[in-house]
Amino acid sequence: MKRISLDDPDEFTLAYLKVFRNFTNSTVVGTSLTDKNYFWTTYDEKNNSVENEIFSFTSSGGKIKRFFYLSEENIKDERTVKVLKKQKEILGVDVWVVKDQKAPRKLFVYCAEKEFGWTAIIDNETKKLKNFIFTKNESDLLEFKITSEKLESIFAIKWDAKVDLKQL
Repeated sequence: MKRISLDDPDEFTLAYLKVFRNFTNSTVVGTSLTDKNYFWTTYDEKNNSVENEIFSFTSSGGKIKRFFYLSEENIKDERTVKVLKKQKEILGVDVWVVKDQKAPRKLFVYCAEKEFGWTAIIDNETKKLKNFIFTKNESDLLEFKITSEKLESIFAIKWDAKVDLKQL
């Protein structure tokens, strides 16, 4: 398998859950947004299977490093702090924030140890994720690695509750 494409968000969620179940004790790195259109689980308490899986993954030795792109609007929104706090303090995610006037059209997650990753495209019209691509393609994985290293070393700030987002 080099690449598999999915368009159904429900199928993607099931695949996402399987990744955390099968990648125990690995490190997963990714980019995300805090906007409720993209970061679905924090706003849907009835359907928290993704959050449960993340908690199970991190509490059994897995590590997640997530870079959140924050727009001016997100920085001013109190829900953003709730999302970041829950990710860090409850789910055990290593949270980084990146101030970005214009969020990227493509988000990614990858696991170097398993040589596996995926991307999702943000639909400009619906503001929802679409076109999920799971990949083992070496150039895709290298792009994810370089982007996350650049974010960490140049653009991102490691977040904790003491960081005032309005000072970004």
